Amino acid sequence: MRHVSGQVADLSQADLTEPYKTFVRRFLKPGGAFNEDRPLKVVVDASNGMAGRWFPLLFGDLEWLEVVRLNFDHNGTFVHDPDPLLEANLAQLKDRMIRAKADLGVCFDGDASRCVVVDDQQNTVPADLVTALMARRLLREAPGSVVVYDLQSSRVVDEEVRQAGGVPRRERCGQVFIKKAMAGAKALLGGDASARYYFRDNGYCASGMIAFAQVVNLLSESGQPLSELVGPLKRHARSGQRSFQNDDAQGTIKKLAKRYTDGQVSYLDGICVQYEDWWFVVRPCENEPLIRLNVEAKDQGLLEAKLAELCPLLGTPVEEGAGATL
Repeated sequence: MRHVSGQVADLSQADLTEPYKTFVRRFLKPGGAFNEDRPLKVVVDASNGMAGRWFPLLFGDLEWLEVVRLNFDHNGTFVHDPDPLLEANLAQLKDRMIRAKADLGVCFDGDASRCVVVDDQQNTVPADLVTALMARRLLREAPGSVVVYDLQSSRVVDEEVRQAGGVPRRERCGQVFIKKAMAGAKALLGGDASARYYFRDNGYCASGMIAFAQVVNLLSESGQPLSELVGPLKRHARSGQRSFQNDDAQGTIKKLAKRYTDGQVSYLDGICVQYEDWWFVVRPCENEPLIRLNVEAKDQGLLEAKLAELCPLLGTPVEEGAGATL
């Protein structure tokens, strides 16, 4: 093969550990409630993935941070599937948190783009509520900024962003749509139901490590346990994502549109219908004959009534086989 001069760049290698550490640590605010006498105790599950290499390099020298490490080894095997959205994969983390009396638990996925958070009572914190907490804090520094969130997220995100002086923007599910919306609006923060958090100062890209730093900031600045910070945000009853076998997703969406004409209807991704005291989203899966349902209501009784109304219209219920949002 003939080499054409000037079209092939020279190969160079560089260790970017220190510049990357400096960059990520810019997001971590020093001081606050923790010090050497009262360290923040965190159990970190790296899922035998990249967090096992990078977490110690980025945060291992903080004297006020006491870290209990789980699954930091890289030997080609996985103690559990590296999907932190599945509750079964958090069992080891929660057990160690109890024994360590930890303030916080985090579990990363294989490439450390996702960061699932567990509070001091060993309860998994829904990703949209983490988005709401981050937004409330970050908007103090940049009031009036846009915060993007996916359409599965709780109405709490919209409420908290508005209350904090920000501009909420609901977007369809998927990394490409979140990042595109953020770039177009120069959004401060983005969050999705898959526990990815996107930051303007990170090129609108997701980072599990920066997300960890922001959660630590919340605890350090407030001096409160995470469970107390999250508690007031759990003010709506929610179904979580449910899946149904359905070979005619578009036909089902048309039937729902005719049935719920008295609601506020949008077609951003499937169909979303909103009322004052409840709302639902039904959207097709891109690569399987399935449709996804999310419902939220003002209380558990109304939620159960609406689930009983909607579920028979959607097909055959199937068990969720994976935590990732499609």
